[in-house]
Amino acid sequence: GLKLSRNVPVAGAAAVAAHKVEEAVKVAFDAQMEHICVGGRHGLKVKYEVAYKDDGTIEACIVEAWGNAGFTHDFSGFLFLEVVEAVPSVYKWGNNFYMKLNGMKLNVPTNTAVRSFGSPQGMFIAETIIEHVASLVGKPAEEVREKNMLHGQ
Repeated sequence: GLKLSRNVPVAGAAAVAAHKVEEAVKVAFDAQMEHICVGGRHGLKVKYEVAYKDDGTIEACIVEAWGNAGFTHDFSGFLFLEVVEAVPSVYKWGNNFYMKLNGMKLNVPTNTAVRSFGSPQGMFIAETIIEHVASLVGKPAEEVREKNMLHGQ
């Protein structure tokens, strides 16, 4: 994230401040300021198909996603791998899960990996699918989560 690829402006500011006060200076951002300074998370467009039973048990899931990698070299490729690993995470998906993520170079500024490196996007995708299935079968999302969660496997 910031410490990997966008640290020069922050290091420069710290160096100027340290020179001015003639002692070491530490710059620490909270998460919101870090996002503002470095561009935030990678945007994704996601489509999925999910097969499920009337009780909310998921039998299969296919996910295809397109990730905004911006126009410069950064850590987007690694981040997209992390997204693909995070989506299946704690759910069984009926032992039939497939995901394809296409990294797209676009004519926009590149985002950088910021705190958690792909996990929030992946878990958001998984939870969106779970909540969609719950709404379709008319059950609480918590019940569908529990029904599809891995248990000591």
